[in-house]
Amino acid sequence: MKCQVCFQEIPRNSSSCPECGDPKPFEIKPTERGQKNPPTQFHPWRRFFARTIDYDIYFLTIFIPIYLLTSSNFQLQLSYVVFVVIFILTILFCLLVEALMVSLFSTTIGKWAFGIFIADKDGNKLNFSQSLERSLLVLYRGLGLLVPIVSLVTMLIAFNKYKAEGETSWDLDMQTALKYSNMGAIRTIFCIILFITTSSFANVFGHVFFESKEDFSPTRTKSQKSWEQENCVPNPDVTWEEIVADERYQSLDMEDRMRVREKWESDYCR
Repeated sequence: MKCQVCFQEIPRNSSSCPECGDPKPFEIKPTERGQKNPPTQFHPWRRFFARTIDYDIYFLTIFIPIYLLTSSNFQLQLSYVVFVVIFILTILFCLLVEALMVSLFSTTIGKWAFGIFIADKDGNKLNFSQSLERSLLVLYRGLGLLVPIVSLVTMLIAFNKYKAEGETSWDLDMQTALKYSNMGAIRTIFCIILFITTSSFANVFGHVFFESKEDFSPTRTKSQKSWEQENCVPNPDVTWEEIVADERYQSLDMEDRMRVREKWESDYCR
């Protein structure tokens, strides 16, 4: 069996890893797929906060580049279709990154912070396909595909099943087990700081991002149309930066913004 911290082999007669001293992970007796494993430690909140940190990091990794791209002169006006596409791509990104990290390190950033490691029934690391399958099950059964309200219902169902059976449905089906390191004072403080930091950044950035893209409607109001038809620039001395900062400009879609830019650059507008 391998240590879930340093991945060195642990002798069968040893109760801890000879390299790092971490306790030997529990073993799961081979069973048929779908049968219950022996109950493991019950840490729903550690798992919840660890996943929240992971998803906050994934969110920032995806949306910061999008925000920087759409904040340029040729801004991308989000429509409902574009928003849904970005949302789906973000979920796919989360699944792939999580599966890759679990297959390589048996943990993710959030799980590592909370001392959580994932292994198969023999205590070995999962391969990529197993990790991806587990992540898909978590997303579907535990998070309800991140659909509002549905997600809350599935989390409550998953929690009650976890509490009653000592393991989540996806770990029972996958025959996987979680190993937990001890949470000392230093680790606890670190986790609190990490959770507050990632959550704050995600909330603040999400607010700024969606506030700047708050108008998802492809239609424009009468005042917006008249502003565009008035050759875009009421004052010949107005700068492009002032136009971009105008709320009426921000409410236009990408095609209309490009039209405004062309008019502004023309001799008539200048």
